[in-house]
Amino acid sequence: MQIQLFFIGILIMSYIQIIDSITCYQCTDCPEPFIETYPYVTLANNTNFLARCTKTVMHMADGRRLVSKGTVFFCPTQTAAADAQIHCCSSDFCNTSAHINLSTALMFLSFFVLIKINL
Repeated sequence: MQIQLFFIGILIMSYIQIIDSITCYQCTDCPEPFIETYPYVTLANNTNFLARCTKTVMHMADGRRLVSKGTVFFCPTQTAAADAQIHCCSSDFCNTSAHINLSTALMFLSFFVLIKINL
């Protein structure tokens, strides 16, 4: 029982974040695949509560993809343009590419450990 409470505590703590700021990559017409040292890639620091890093992908009429990255105060859930996708994330430098964050991995690990303990 104590082990279960321990893992539940870890799970809860993994979702509690004290954020003073978030640092994101910022660029317009970003290179794909992403290269952090590309000359036009800069860092943006956002100190607003609920700030998020973003990656926006626009599918152009000629078949090209225009990728831009940055930071926003609040992540939009949808866009007016049907050919645009907006991806938001909430940890430093998370807008490099698609990946699983540590909180999600820790949640799944805790879930499987709890299942194993109960079997």
